Amino acid sequence: MFTRKNGILLVSALMFMALVFIGCSTDTDPEPDPWGTFVWQEEGNFELGTVTADIDGTDGRYKETPLGNLIADGIAEYTRHSSGEQVDFALHNGQNLKVNKLSSGKITNADISGTIGTDTLYLVSYTGEEITTLINIFVNSNSNGKWNANCIALVSKEVSYTILTGINPPIAANIKVNGSPIELAKTYRVAVGNFIGATTADQNRFPEGTNKTDLGPTKLSEAVAQYIYVQGTISPPELGRITGTVPVIQTN
Repeated sequence: MFTRKNGILLVSALMFMALVFIGCSTDTDPEPDPWGTFVWQEEGNFELGTVTADIDGTDGRYKETPLGNLIADGIAEYTRHSSGEQVDFALHNGQNLKVNKLSSGKITNADISGTIGTDTLYLVSYTGEEITTLINIFVNSNSNGKWNANCIALVSKEVSYTILTGINPPIAANIKVNGSPIELAKTYRVAVGNFIGATTADQNRFPEGTNKTDLGPTKLSEAVAQYIYVQGTISPPELGRITGTVPVIQTN
């Protein structure tokens, strides 16, 4: 017997089948990957997201700051998604930090483009021994037998280290990756700027590394901007990666 209740059920079932047939979304459809759908606009000032509180970068050349941590994390995460490769962590030159803070509220790509220099992105293989040397090159810049504090090495959340200043020159010690002491013979995949990753050992003081993947022309600032866009809302990253500060000493 056809009843009003049966009729409603029949119509509802037919409508559901029609929606499925024409390709309408259902609860089982996968969510789109924002990294895959985002198209970067190289120029122009447009909104990326929201900052919940000021992200401080004061004296970020010499010590760990929330802004330095945000930049390193953004470089690492962007490299993972753009390269499709394993990325153990990111490392960047603390001297390249150009602003004192990101203010709370809406944030645009213009705000991010001014935070760091114009380095482009590389993915490079380093041994643990080379990484130790690299971090120490930043912590202790040798010049004509003298030394002066150059800058810290910004590191993403997978890495931590301690700056020992009770000796001359200071050194970076107790370097850890994911909570375990760095393995000197192990090879790590590291996201870096071209200032570090695109050079050769006989042209500068940095370890050369191997298996270089050029992710240019993406700039580090663009990588961080895309990371913020995907997150939508950004809070100041916690401190605790770098213990101690690099002493500020000037030489002639």
